Amino acid sequence: HNFRDWQDLDVFQSRVASMDFIGHGTYSAYAITNATKLFREETSSSSLRVALLMTDGVDHPRSPSAVEAAEEAKLHNIRVFTIRLSG
Repeated sequence: HNFRDWQDLDVFQSRVASMDFIGHGTYSAYAITNATKLFREETSSSSLRVALLMTDGVDHPRSPSAVEAAEEAKLHNIRVFTIRLSG
């Protein structure tokens, strides 16, 4: 999805509600890396850049470092906020 797909509150709520809980952890680093890529491609560097990471709180054991991904996002003025979801 691109950012234009998430600008309407009803659409946002619908998309979040349709997410499947699959267990086995979150690939947080991939989510942050993808958000960073979208921000860099679709927004100007002067834009307010905020990413919400929704997770079950358990990173998948094969996921790369979420901390390193967040540090890379920070270099591009992206603030990452984490929301823990329970299934």
